[in-house]
Amino acid sequence: MGAAADSVIPAELTGWEGLLKAATLRLEPPSGDVGTGFVIANGLVATCAHVVAKNERALPKRIRGKVVALKRELVLEPVAGSYVRDRDTGLDLVLLRIVEPSGSPAPPLQPVLTSNKVEIGDDLWTYGHPVRGFLGQTATLRYQGTDRGSDRPGAP
Repeated sequence: MGAAADSVIPAELTGWEGLLKAATLRLEPPSGDVGTGFVIANGLVATCAHVVAKNERALPKRIRGKVVALKRELVLEPVAGSYVRDRDTGLDLVLLRIVEPSGSPAPPLQPVLTSNKVEIGDDLWTYGHPVRGFLGQTATLRYQGTDRGSDRPGAP
């Protein structure tokens, strides 16, 4: 697809579900695993650290990604210092910067932000790429509050 074809989100992707799918990447790190990343800002993707590497030393220099809904392939690299994986606290996050689209330049991917808060009992809907063989899978959830993964004072 050329830049002109990529410049507009297709009509079937303009609703809530379509916009979320257009901001969701299928990540394929060199390990051969598959995971999901979400656009959180222009050129910035968040994912679980364990999707990309077992630890910070094992971080690959580049990760392949694809916005399946847009048939758009990308190359991403970890943002220095953003890898956080702490089993005591349950933190599991890494930020990835989009560094190279495959093919012609296209407009930046946009995050989907509908609210800055979630309340106990809110219904949630998600879309992602949990394992090989799925080109997209949906799930519904109900927010039940925060968890505490550690008995350390001040731990989240």
